[in-house]
Amino acid sequence: MLSKNENTGETSVLKKLELSVAHKDAMKYLVGCLRGNTSLTHLDLSRSKLDEEAFRDLIGLLQVNLTIQEIKVHTSWEKDGKAAQIEEALKQNQKRAVYMSVFSEAKLEFEPAKAGRLFLCGSRLAVEENTGN
Repeated sequence: MLSKNENTGETSVLKKLELSVAHKDAMKYLVGCLRGNTSLTHLDLSRSKLDEEAFRDLIGLLQVNLTIQEIKVHTSWEKDGKAAQIEEALKQNQKRAVYMSVFSEAKLEFEPAKAGRLFLCGSRLAVEENTGN
């Protein structure tokens, strides 16, 4: 539910959010909610307990949410390079957002994908090509 300013009747939209997430389920729920969010631009998770799964979830979120511009994670992620990877993903998103804005301005809509490709290179599920040896 969005709050309204009683004087102007305008709807308030959350742009910045600072959270302390302690449970995996809460992080999963947050990421799920942010997938469709188009107003939040700054997320501060500095006081959160973040594990490898949370990192993967955040990187996955940044594949679909181009609105988020900053994520603060003053955790062990700064020491092991994960914070830098998030920063790089955010920079790439800014480039993608500019690219996608061209479609929005032209009022072009995307339809759900009808086909896709799955690359298994390097995966244990990939089938080795028979070289005749």
